[in-house]
Amino acid sequence: MNTYREELIEKFKQAGLQKDDFYIHSQSKMNIIKHKGVEKLACHYGIWWKLDLIKADLPNIVVKCSATNGTQEIESFGEANPTMTKSPVEKVFPYALAEKRAVDRAVLKLLNAHGTFYSEAEKNEYEVENEKPNHIENAPKV
Repeated sequence: MNTYREELIEKFKQAGLQKDDFYIHSQSKMNIIKHKGVEKLACHYGIWWKLDLIKADLPNIVVKCSATNGTQEIESFGEANPTMTKSPVEKVFPYALAEKRAVDRAVLKLLNAHGTFYSEAEKNEYEVENEKPNHIENAPKV
């Protein structure tokens, strides 16, 4: 019998995701999908979204993503604040980070994968300082 995680990996394979679209975070052991992998899933499964800027007052940015796959609709939020990231690029572009988080969460929720898999856009919520994720050895078998 397949675990739910294995069923999701099979769904991801059907969408063309490959081993380098994933990794397992070595400290937290969470299953991580790169943002590009989430975009591949959205394209393959016909997921469309609309974004609304909810809070635009720096330093706190909040974006709402309303997404649909044609039969279901879901809303999710993405937030960003320069103190939430170690990445110099994300510190300069908090709107982009909030957008990625909102979209990735909504797509994963529509695929019933959020909670089993997480987007790398959320990495600051589980990343330990100076840790580098292992993309090769620990990636899910795809």
